[in-house]
Amino acid sequence: MRYIVLGSGSKGNCSLLEYKKDHFICIDVGFCYKTFLATLNKYNIELDNIDYYFITHNHTDHIKMLCKVPNSKIYSYKKTISDYSYNILHKGVNDFIDFKVNVIRTSHDAPFSIGFIFWVILFTIILYRLFFHEPLPAKLTPMLCILLAPPSVGFVSYLAITQNSIDLMAIALYSMAVFIFLLLLLNFKRLAKAPFFLSAWAFSFPLAAFSIATSTVVKLFLNQAPYTYVANIFYTIVFVLLNIVIYYLIVRTIIQLKNDKIFVED
Repeated sequence: MRYIVLGSGSKGNCSLLEYKKDHFICIDVGFCYKTFLATLNKYNIELDNIDYYFITHNHTDHIKMLCKVPNSKIYSYKKTISDYSYNILHKGVNDFIDFKVNVIRTSHDAPFSIGFIFWVILFTIILYRLFFHEPLPAKLTPMLCILLAPPSVGFVSYLAITQNSIDLMAIALYSMAVFIFLLLLLNFKRLAKAPFFLSAWAFSFPLAAFSIATSTVVKLFLNQAPYTYVANIFYTIVFVLLNIVIYYLIVRTIIQLKNDKIFVED
C-alpha cells in the first residue's frame, strides 16, 4: 500500500492511496487538470488507474478539477458538493469491494472568525467616534456605508457554512445589516447633499452585499406567507435603490472626469 501526497495547502489539495496493486483512490482534486496530469506522470501513475475520487468538502482548493472527473467515480457525503451528481457516502462505515470507508463529520470553517471579531470591535470604535467627536469630513462621509458590508457578507457566508440554517446567529447578522441600512436611510439627506468624491463609490459594494443577503432571505422564506410578501417588497426596494445608486455613481464619475475634477489636490 502506498499513500502519496500530491499537494497540500491553499494552492491545491490532493492525495492518492493505492488500495491494491496499481489501483488508486484519489482524495480531493484541488489542482487544475494540466497540473494533476503532470503530477501523476511524475509518479508514473496512469489516470485510468484511479478508480475512486473521494471529496472531503467543497472548497476550491479541494475540487478545482472536479468537472473533469466522471460522476460515476465521485464519492462524498450528502450535500457536500453542489452542481454535481455523485455517489453518496453515509455517515459511519461504507462498504466497498476491497476496503471500507468510515465517514465522520468535522468542523472546517469557524463562523466566529477573527475577521468577525475585528468587525465587532471596530464597529464599536466607529460608533464612539461618530457620537462623541466632530462630524466626519465631507470626503469621508460616504465611507459610513461600509458599515453595511460586514454583517451582510457575514450573513451570506454563515448560511453557506451552516447549509442555510436560520439560527440565532444568522438572525443576528441579518438584523444588524437591516438596522445599519435603515440608519443610513435616515441620513439620506445628509449623504445626498455631500459633494461628490470618488469615495462615494463606497456605497456600491455594501449595498450590493445587502441586496444579495436580502435576496437570500427571500429564497429561504419562499412560500411562507406572510414573510414572502414582506421580504419581496423589501428586496425590491433594496435592489431598485442599488441600481439607482450605481447609475448615479457612473454618471457623476464620468461628468467629473470630463470636467477634470477627479484628481484635484486638496
